[in-house]
Amino acid sequence: MCDRGSQAFQYGRLELAEEYYWEAVNTAKTFGEFDPRLATSLNNLAVVLRSRGRVRQVEDLYNLALRIWKVVDSGHECMAMSLNNAAGFHQRIGSYAEARQLYKRALEIYEEREQPEDYLLAACLSNLAYLYTQFEKYQQAETLYKRARRIAESILGKDHHNVALVLSGMGDLYTRLKKYSRAETLLVRALECLQRTQGPQHPDVATCLVHMGDLYFQQSRKAGELAMGPSLKRQSVEPLYQAALSIRERRLGSSHPDCAEVYRKIAVILSTQGKPEKAEHLLRRSLQIYLDAYGPYHIEVASCLEDCANLMRQQRRFDEVKKLEERASRLRVRQQELARTKITVFDD
Repeated sequence: MCDRGSQAFQYGRLELAEEYYWEAVNTAKTFGEFDPRLATSLNNLAVVLRSRGRVRQVEDLYNLALRIWKVVDSGHECMAMSLNNAAGFHQRIGSYAEARQLYKRALEIYEEREQPEDYLLAACLSNLAYLYTQFEKYQQAETLYKRARRIAESILGKDHHNVALVLSGMGDLYTRLKKYSRAETLLVRALECLQRTQGPQHPDVATCLVHMGDLYFQQSRKAGELAMGPSLKRQSVEPLYQAALSIRERRLGSSHPDCAEVYRKIAVILSTQGKPEKAEHLLRRSLQIYLDAYGPYHIEVASCLEDCANLMRQQRRFDEVKKLEERASRLRVRQQELARTKITVFDD
């Protein structure tokens, strides 16, 4: 069942993957409380549920898997895989200090093996690089991405979909660094590879489309084109986001946090096009999704409130601006208290 689940997950068939993994968990339970097969099945199920946006069910599954591996073999590569996946979960819900600690522990296990350089190590390096990218630690992120790319390409070849995932992350990093030509080269290559190997409707394709939309949006903003005349780059932004949204709504459901991300991005574009009502509708929809998925203290909630405030400011609704900004500011302070984000997570 795990093999069938892995195949379904690889091709973006998340509902089917979940069914297979639940069956695998139930079967593995018959082998004993601390059987490695149960830990593997729990980890796989948690990955699928996280991908489907069901974050409230995930933490217990990861904790159970890690508990088993600590008893069976705390230095096993599957322990590292569970740590890596648990780190991704904590990163998603805004527990950044915990995420970094888990990534670091996973890397320690990978590095201690006789043959440390394999794709699992590359994936963990890439995930940690994305965490650093989120917090503008770009030099550290670039170093990690370059190593991840070198390892992945040497083992899998340059045309493998897992290599494309690393390239997509690197493209996002270079967009933030304003190295637009380099970003575009990487993203075009990643998108072509993902569409060819995973199919055009895979969630990983949607993520790459979002990164390309971000690239062209940033280029347009730099040139002052979004509110001005027609531009090929400007005209490309919204269709890329819409294409990504179509995939995510179909594969993940319209209430998934990944859809909320795209709703926000489209709302920003609509606000520059003189369509404030449509923009406000999307922002409020995005905000509600984040609240339902993550609760009131997540960083995305604060970011969405700030986007709403900017939109209200454009419409001179200053009383609402003040309330939204004050609420967002309180959340930012609260996030630092809860997650100890930039202050202690990235003090090196």
